[in-house]
Amino acid sequence: MDDVTHALLARGYLPKELPPCFTSTRFADWAKTQKAPGPVSREAPSYYPVTHSLSRSGGVRRTLSVPHPDPFIRLAWQIGAGWGGSHGIDGFIGKSAFSQSRPVQGPLSDRALVPLKPLADLARLRIASRRGGRYLLVCDVSEFYRSVYTHSIPWALHTKPEAKQRQTDKSLLGNRLDAAVRLGQDRQTNGIPIGPDTSLVIGELVLTAVDLHLKTLNSSLRGFRYYDDFEFVFSKLSDAETAVQSVQEALFAFSLQLNPLKTRVVDLPQPHESQWLVEFREFDFRSGRRNSLQRIIRFFDRAFYFHSEHRGSNVLAYAISRVDEEPWVSEEWKLVEDLLLQTVSVEMSATQQFVTAILRARNNLQALDLNAVGGVLNHIVEVNAQAGNASEAVWALWGILALGLTVEKEAAQFLQNSTDVFVTLLALDANSQGRVDGGLDTKQWIGLLDVQELRRERWLLSYECVRQGWLQGAGKKPHPRADPFFSKLFDAEVSFYTPVHPGEATKEAIKRLEKRKGQSYGSTSESSPEDEDNEDYDEDEDEDEDEDEDEPEPGS
Repeated sequence: MDDVTHALLARGYLPKELPPCFTSTRFADWAKTQKAPGPVSREAPSYYPVTHSLSRSGGVRRTLSVPHPDPFIRLAWQIGAGWGGSHGIDGFIGKSAFSQSRPVQGPLSDRALVPLKPLADLARLRIASRRGGRYLLVCDVSEFYRSVYTHSIPWALHTKPEAKQRQTDKSLLGNRLDAAVRLGQDRQTNGIPIGPDTSLVIGELVLTAVDLHLKTLNSSLRGFRYYDDFEFVFSKLSDAETAVQSVQEALFAFSLQLNPLKTRVVDLPQPHESQWLVEFREFDFRSGRRNSLQRIIRFFDRAFYFHSEHRGSNVLAYAISRVDEEPWVSEEWKLVEDLLLQTVSVEMSATQQFVTAILRARNNLQALDLNAVGGVLNHIVEVNAQAGNASEAVWALWGILALGLTVEKEAAQFLQNSTDVFVTLLALDANSQGRVDGGLDTKQWIGLLDVQELRRERWLLSYECVRQGWLQGAGKKPHPRADPFFSKLFDAEVSFYTPVHPGEATKEAIKRLEKRKGQSYGSTSESSPEDEDNEDYDEDEDEDEDEDEDEPEPGS
């Protein structure tokens, strides 16, 4: 197995937005001992991904997906095998004159693939590209990751005429990638999963082809693309208006469209950063010195003000991250803790940042008010588990377990009815450790012991319930042994979940969370946090209509 494939399986499979108890390293190590899978056959069964509702600022949500491991191995293997060489994936995406987000292999402590230019470089890229310009065209692709037409993958790599002529030719890398993507999403041709690093590769392949076509339509364009966001600079307004048509035409060739709500031409100069980001980043708390308490209050007052003025931005999540960096003395920490508890109570999408800050404080031997922290975390579980806001509930549960707290009865009642796989896994973990007040009734999950569940939307829960020993069928052998793929994982003791015990959130784990926090919220970024999702994916909007693999491409 090549390094790219192994990295995709170990560090590019599960979404980075999940707590660190979810891991695929053992899965990757097992896959390394297996033979390379062959091309996808038409007789292969359908597989369904696990989904997870992720919170974003302003009350907007996006749906993350975790593909079934069988088709994901096939996709990762095809990407790894086709990565190198002048005619490989890496060589092709390197042809774009605009892309600054071309995926490159990340360090072992990071994701499998990271963008060529980090978010921290965007401000400097903007400054360089805007020299001598008077007008700026800003645009992005409408619902990009959800609207990628999988048959456009071979169009991108091999040209549309050749791909159409050789639709069933498995010697074409684009066809093999197309088939592997569709296998993991019930053969649907619309959209690619949001979460795994493989989608960064697929998305960049298609957008590189868009870039190349755009260059032939308008060779004088000056600017860059970062994921699916374009910025071009012009001396004349008429040139900027013409470029809008060029970008739309290039996208349409690959069944994509501009987002009309985010396409605009503005006069230069424009600010490179948001006012609140600059103020927060440069704020001096003067910890340990006179008036530090007043400085802390002032910081949070400014955070609450900016939050009210910028509802669509991650103001409070970033504020928590900023506070987390300071070496507080005990008197200061008590005030900070009270303000953090207030902040996360009104902005529950910042639960990850809150839990990280609390765990870091514990590791720094700060005195924690665990009754207050436990009350707030249980309230977050109660409010969000019933509403289907999975990411808030997941991080709150992880915090409860990592801090050695208990899931209270009121919160436990709503966990019984949660449909999110990751929430349920953490709830069952807490229950197995006796950390749920009154316990959970596990009878409702007995249906997961059906072998057919291992190919459906709850395959991860179905497998881990048995792997962890949380559910057992009466007198029956473990059902994963009845599935050819999962029986191998079961025998190799592969697990995607590590039980969470108090005190295991070590300093090294906090460092990993700190790095992940920076990736998600731009705490190391020079770019505007209103655009911080460039690092991840396009916005989730209305659901697309499903298509089967034999339907014609959109617009044909």
